[in-house]
Amino acid sequence: MSVEYIEAAKLSDIPESGIHKLKLKGEPLILTRVNGEVFCCIDRCSHEDVPLSLGCIKGDRIKCSYHGSHFSLRTGEPTDEPADSPIRVFPVKVENDKVYIGFEL
Repeated sequence: MSVEYIEAAKLSDIPESGIHKLKLKGEPLILTRVNGEVFCCIDRCSHEDVPLSLGCIKGDRIKCSYHGSHFSLRTGEPTDEPADSPIRVFPVKVENDKVYIGFEL
């Protein structure tokens, strides 16, 4: 499996424990920083298809504002009900204040 990395943002644009929304390759995405580490996930809850960007970051999880489900920013796995399906997460690399998101080819 090959991964194509696309420049997505400046590191300085991504708030610590905050949400930076963007659209890349037609996908609504979220970037966040937790203890300096950058994470990227789809901006859609797997339970009700609402934007996760309406929620908040809690440690290394994102909380859906609609029903309160939490998802791991590392794996996408749900950690609380009612969601039982993972969300899509993307590999991230940072080079010289530029953040790149990986997409499978």
